[in-house]
Amino acid sequence: MIYEFALETLAQYLEQAEPALADAIRTGVARTIVAVARASGEGYLGRGPSVSPEERECISHIDAMLHLGTTPAATAALDELNA
Repeated sequence: MIYEFALETLAQYLEQAEPALADAIRTGVARTIVAVARASGEGYLGRGPSVSPEERECISHIDAMLHLGTTPAATAALDELNA
């Protein structure tokens, strides 16, 4: 519940923020997502996907809520998870 409220609040702020600031925030969020996802390791004993399906679902939800794909640098950061 708090998580959704935080996302909704940030989404509303991004709608009103100056475009450059909104882009910087979206990029920072995307880079943080990538860092957290990578910190989870490379799956069990180094095998398997480094980002679990549950993490990917959460990342997709944040991406959709905050429109991270509207910022090229944020999109590039998220693309690192697929590389």
